[in-house]
Amino acid sequence: MATLEGVEIHAEAAAGGDVATRLLYLPWNFPDQNVVLRGLAQLPLSVRAERDRVVVSNRQGRGKLLFFADSFGPPLASLLGRHFAEVEMLSRPTWSALFDGALVASANADVAIIEIAERSLPELVQAPARLDQMCR
Repeated sequence: MATLEGVEIHAEAAAGGDVATRLLYLPWNFPDQNVVLRGLAQLPLSVRAERDRVVVSNRQGRGKLLFFADSFGPPLASLLGRHFAEVEMLSRPTWSALFDGALVASANADVAIIEIAERSLPELVQAPARLDQMCR
């Protein structure tokens, strides 16, 4: 399991995030920080990007993570890839906000995580579908 022992954390000024840049078109009016971790042990991560998904593989990890994510997902996928043998990240709008147990089952994942910005939480009020298929 990866740790943060010996890691330096640096915060660097950056243009505003998702809302400031894509919705308000005022990236510098809402400054943000880019947090960089330095000194992490190099792991043999491989990244394969496809049209609707990114797969991070780590020969030293264990298990598979199915990661439903929005624009905050890519940096997290790499970080989570330090712990799992495989992280399959589906980006919005590839997956609907409806949580589908059949999709989790077909990915044969050990863990499923939904990462979604707070402004999109109302989309999760839909009842999940086919949860019975997820736990077989």
